[in-house]
Amino acid sequence: RSKSRAVAILAQAAFRPVVETPPSAMPSVLPVAVALSILSCGVSLDFGPSNSQFMLGDASQGLAAWGLEAGESYRLRIAKPTSDYMKQPGGWYLGFVKADLTEKNDKRDENSTYVSLMEPGSTAYTLGHKRWILEPVNGTKYVRIRSMKNGWYLTAQQELKSDERDDFSTYSMVMNPDAPGARPQDFMWMLTKDHWGAYKLRQVSTMRYLTGHRRASHDIRGNGSTYAMVRQEIHVGKFKVPAKDGRWILERVF
Repeated sequence: RSKSRAVAILAQAAFRPVVETPPSAMPSVLPVAVALSILSCGVSLDFGPSNSQFMLGDASQGLAAWGLEAGESYRLRIAKPTSDYMKQPGGWYLGFVKADLTEKNDKRDENSTYVSLMEPGSTAYTLGHKRWILEPVNGTKYVRIRSMKNGWYLTAQQELKSDERDDFSTYSMVMNPDAPGARPQDFMWMLTKDHWGAYKLRQVSTMRYLTGHRRASHDIRGNGSTYAMVRQEIHVGKFKVPAKDGRWILERVF
C-alpha cells in the first residue's frame, strides 16, 4: 500500500505543470532506483524537457491552440543553442536532397533517404527539400511530419548499420509509408512547446528527440550540412541531454 502511494505521489509530481516549479528547483534526473521502481509498477512517466507545455486535447486541437495549422506547409529551423553544446548548428533547416543529385550517403535504400540540417546559402540548402506538412493522428496527441516533395514521412529506425550513430542516438530519415517493413508507429511524433515559442519533437516509438550535431566526424555531411538524428533524453549513469538541445522553430510557408 505504501509503495502504491509513493508511486502515485511521484507520478503526480512528474505531470505537475512546470510553471509551478522553477527549473532551478527541478531535479536533472530521477534517481535510478526510483525510476526503475516506478517503471516496474507499470506507471508511465514522460521525461520531457523542463519548461515545456504539452498538448491539450487531441493533436488537431493542440496544434490550433499553438497557432499551427494541420495540413499546411512549414519549414523546421533548429533554434540557436545558448552555448556551443555538441556543436549544434543553430539556424539551419531540416531537409533532404534527392540521392541522384548529391552524395551517395544520403540514400538509405530505394524507399528512404537520410535527412540533414542545412545552412542557408549552402549547396545542400539550395538543392534540399525543406517543406513539411503536419498531419494529426486521429484520436491521439501525435502528429506525422510529411515531406511535401514526395509524401514520405519523417522517422528514424535502427535496422541498418548506417542508421546507428551511438548507443543513445540514431540517424533520421524520410521513408515511403508503403515500403516493406515500414511501421506506422515510427512515423508518429509528440510535440512540446517551451516558453520561448520553440518546439521539441519526440519520436513516440523510441522516445528520442529530433536534433543535430557536428561533434563527430560521421555527423558532418559536408560544408553547410550535417545529418539529423533522434537522441535519447535520459542517459542513465551518464548525463541528461539539456533542454536547449534540439529546439525547433516552425516557420509557416505560404
